[in-house]
Amino acid sequence: MKVFSTEDDKDIVFVQCKDLSYIDRHERTPKEVKDVIPIHALAYSNREEYERFDDPDFVYYMKHAANYILNYDEFKKLSDDEINSVYKQTNEKIKNAYNILDSEKKEERKKATNGINQAINDLEYYRDSIKDFVINKENNNIPKI
Repeated sequence: MKVFSTEDDKDIVFVQCKDLSYIDRHERTPKEVKDVIPIHALAYSNREEYERFDDPDFVYYMKHAANYILNYDEFKKLSDDEINSVYKQTNEKIKNAYNILDSEKKEERKKATNGINQAINDLEYYRDSIKDFVINKENNNIPKI
């Protein structure tokens, strides 16, 4: 999960360590973004904790490119029905992506497979984050920043 804020008129973002781990392994994450992730944030024992980032490139990436990381500020405003709707839409996107893979001709599939597989991985990660959000919401477990 990611949580945006400002300090001294500067944009910052807090990102959950389990998400940082996914970002670090993501093939499309720019090197400049990966370089600001501290190694301790990738440790398995820190997965539920949050790291603070004020690097402008990192904050920009989290706002505009890392759409597979759940934005707490957007989800905290949603009703249970709206969250369920987003979850269903995400599942539908996953299903459609698998259908594209299944329907492609062999040559076209080879070209499209990596991009589609990454999109599927991102959607599945996002869907799992929605599940985590719902569990945390039910348990009144808000992000500890």
